[in-house]
Amino acid sequence: MTDIHSCANLYQQRFQSTPRAAGIAPGRVEILGNHTDYNGGLVFTVAIDKTITVCGEKIPEPRITVYSEALQEETSFAPEPLVKDSAHPWADYVKGVLAQLRKHGIPWGGFQAVIGGDLPIGAGVSSSAALEAATALFIKALYPYDMDKLRLAQLCRAAENEFVGMPCGLLDQFSSFFGEKDSIIMLDCRDLTHKILPLPSPVPRIVLCDSGTRHELVDSEYRVRREQCQAACRVLANLLGKEINQLRDITMLEFMDLEDAMDDVLRRRVRHVLYENQRVMRGVAAVQLHNLHHLGELMVQSHQSSRNLFENSCRELDFLVEEAMQIPGCYGAKLTGGGFGGSTVNLVQPEHTEEFIRAIQERFELKFGRPCPTLVCSVGEGARMVEL
Repeated sequence: MTDIHSCANLYQQRFQSTPRAAGIAPGRVEILGNHTDYNGGLVFTVAIDKTITVCGEKIPEPRITVYSEALQEETSFAPEPLVKDSAHPWADYVKGVLAQLRKHGIPWGGFQAVIGGDLPIGAGVSSSAALEAATALFIKALYPYDMDKLRLAQLCRAAENEFVGMPCGLLDQFSSFFGEKDSIIMLDCRDLTHKILPLPSPVPRIVLCDSGTRHELVDSEYRVRREQCQAACRVLANLLGKEINQLRDITMLEFMDLEDAMDDVLRRRVRHVLYENQRVMRGVAAVQLHNLHHLGELMVQSHQSSRNLFENSCRELDFLVEEAMQIPGCYGAKLTGGGFGGSTVNLVQPEHTEEFIRAIQERFELKFGRPCPTLVCSVGEGARMVEL
């Protein structure tokens, strides 16, 4: 509740008025299943206890005013037409949700709001999806409409795909809406079925280690990887003589029969995705058997595959994973999110958390000459709406 109260106080200071509602949505980290979501694959993901809150009230004027606490920026715009603003690109995520609500025939009017919370931006924890989810629920509180969690997650994804222009899969938005405390979600991105798997006690801490590196071409590299996966589908469809829309449509045996006929780059991309899906299934068994050491081993294998086959790691991320596995109490480590920089996710035994952070920070600074910011998280609950 502290987050809501601080956001409500900020709103009162900013607008000299009392907020009426808030939407709160968590970030997420992917434990296994890197770049499998848009390939129709399997993902192991958790919501974290760091959130974004959108807090405010209706106003009678046909105007939207939004203030970002993190960026200390305010923008104001008319309900129509909704257009991108290069001066305030963060507001495009809000506008994208509003545009999708309108597209679905859901009416909404003027409002003013502040965006607060403790979820860091650009650390690979899906702050954009959390902002979209929080916005959708905030609008739902002000201008009630009926839509279930899955459709809301799909609406938020469409906002990012169509308005923002980022061709993401559903993983981030799904995780934000469906997260459950102290549990991992296994999501099948082909049919959107999912399982909630409680983590054994004591539930490990999630420690995010920020590499301080963000590839300047990260968005374009993400698109290249998507295009390569689609190109591989076309090649495999031609070789097999059947329709293949996603890499999930090909079996491991079919791929092994045909991989020698493929371009080396495309072969490595497919190999990563297919083996990553298998790692998720093994991860399910590991959690059900309360074997977090094996889950950690799968995480390291996932990172090695991202590094060698999908090629979306970097030397800082590789260093963080290698060093993490030498520190007592760390079950596993890997890059999380799109890659090309960003953060590693580490599953750490609660009693070893402080020691782990001290050791990883010292080693990183010794190697790279700069600090390694860390964020300690618990496995949190999903997005929710609060009326104040």
